[in-house]
Amino acid sequence: MDNTQLTKGILRKPLIMSTSPAQASSSSWLSRIQSRLSTHQQDDDNLELQRHFLKRVTFSMDRLTTEHLFQDDTIDNSDNQQTGSSPSTTLNDYTHLPQCYEKSCRLREEKEWPLFKDMLQTHFSTPLTTIDLSNQSVGPSFIGPFADTLLIDFGLRILRLSNCNLDDASVGTLLNSILMIDRVTELDLSCNSFKSKGYKFISIYIAESRNIKSLDISKGSPDRRATQYLSRALLYSTSLQHLNMDQCALKSTHLEVLAPSVCRSPSLKSLSLRYNRLSSNAAYWLATLILNEQQQYDDMYLETAKDFNMDKINDIEGYPMTTNTGLERLDLAGNPLQDTAIAPLCQALYANRTLKYLSLTNCKVYPNGCEMLADALYTNQCLTSLDLSENPIIHGSDDGIHALKAALLRNNTLQELILINTDLDATAAITLAEVLPMNDSLTRLDLSENPSISLAGVLALSISIKMNNTLTFLDISIPNNDRELANLQNDIAAVCTNNMIQRVEQQRQQQNEEEEHQQQHYDHEQDKQLDLNIVTSSSTTLSSSSSPSSSSSSSSVTSSSSHTSIKENNGQVSDSQNQQKPPTIEIPRNVDGASSFDSSQHHSSNKSSTVPATPDQASPLDEISLLDDM
Repeated sequence: MDNTQLTKGILRKPLIMSTSPAQASSSSWLSRIQSRLSTHQQDDDNLELQRHFLKRVTFSMDRLTTEHLFQDDTIDNSDNQQTGSSPSTTLNDYTHLPQCYEKSCRLREEKEWPLFKDMLQTHFSTPLTTIDLSNQSVGPSFIGPFADTLLIDFGLRILRLSNCNLDDASVGTLLNSILMIDRVTELDLSCNSFKSKGYKFISIYIAESRNIKSLDISKGSPDRRATQYLSRALLYSTSLQHLNMDQCALKSTHLEVLAPSVCRSPSLKSLSLRYNRLSSNAAYWLATLILNEQQQYDDMYLETAKDFNMDKINDIEGYPMTTNTGLERLDLAGNPLQDTAIAPLCQALYANRTLKYLSLTNCKVYPNGCEMLADALYTNQCLTSLDLSENPIIHGSDDGIHALKAALLRNNTLQELILINTDLDATAAITLAEVLPMNDSLTRLDLSENPSISLAGVLALSISIKMNNTLTFLDISIPNNDRELANLQNDIAAVCTNNMIQRVEQQRQQQNEEEEHQQQHYDHEQDKQLDLNIVTSSSTTLSSSSSPSSSSSSSSVTSSSSHTSIKENNGQVSDSQNQQKPPTIEIPRNVDGASSFDSSQHHSSNKSSTVPATPDQASPLDEISLLDDM
């Protein structure tokens, strides 16, 4: 058994049995030479591959070309270099993209992809910022040259590879090339069947990239392990702002792993989970998605997330301590949440300070759930858009619509309320119309696809909107042949248009005022900087001319005495105090030590007598503040 293990292998040398000195001395010199020759021959035989180790290899020979070199031609030895080195990334590499792609195909001995080559030739002289290969099968033979081309920084920012039949190995190769340059800001990998390894590559890219902002991995099927990879990556990503995981068959078990990381992500602002399998069992984790308070999250996490496991890390101390920004957009459309899951979500909305857009379209929200959402709007001062479309919010009760009316009376931040296809009738329309004159924040109210709203409801809306100055969009679906309803709809549209014009004028006026204020602030800072430069230059000139020395003092006394004698000879009367002590000039100093001699010098030039400057005449210099970065 030992001999078998020692000799197993393709290139392993056989063991040479050593002979004793007695045997070597007893044999003749001829026998020793023959034994050495036979040993070397056995070594050469063992180094050869056996027949059963050989495999058949097929090479593509259909596009061979013959090159005829002249005497003046130089042989390009660049093909003999290592193919593993990355290409040069100069600023004008995009002009040579077709040649680079052809060279990569030649080195890899792969066929060219006509679609991609035509795209490169189309952008021969301009930067190729967007590559959209959606619904194109990217086979394994195309991945290598395609990934090599992505190693060149030619201005690519958006890459869409939706429904391209990518597997785990292919996406790993592509993401490695993209990460080497790290310039892509939007990446679409939706409709590709990745497994855990593929999601691992995606997670590494999310964590390592510093420029990716939007990632679409919708219509996939991540398992729990893949969700753990993504959850871990969200904690370390500093650039990803939007994540799309629509139609990924996510359940409460997946959200249990994903929600804590979304809550603590330092950069994620938008999350789309449309049409998954999130039900009432995911109620708590839905609320965790929009938590802002770190202490509340820690307490709830330690109490209920005991089974959460990420790479054998069961305690919260294993995660990087980052400052979470909080979600601004959350789309839960198409999930059968029901009112049971709405309750914890509304509790989280009470103290939320970041969420601006919430979509609960087709989430089976009934009047009770609508009432809970309205109660959350009482205290929430951040949400600007709420979409409750395709929910029976007045099914059997009008408590929900009355709660919304009360919330709109108090809330002053909600700007969009979408109630498309919510079974509203004329009574509900009248209820909402009553609050429009007293609401000054709502700009869009969508009541379309509610055929039960009759003439009374439309008439109430047309009257109340005339007393509203902020609503710029009010949509109502009416029958095609009803002229009276059409006239009322035109009146509503006219008022909305007028409000829009006034709003644009106000925004333009506000913008002009801000620009004028900025210009005034800039001019003021420039004046202060100019005054500082003048004072500094005067101080430097004066200090250099009045350096203390004994020789200058003696010359000053001699000059002043001679000047006094000249005045006496001319008959001018001088004070005895001035005759005893020569006049001196006092240089006042500011608080910061800068000289203020220019003002005193100006007064002395205008008057015959020398007036010494006092500290009260020199105004101290204020600090120059930085310009506001608007």
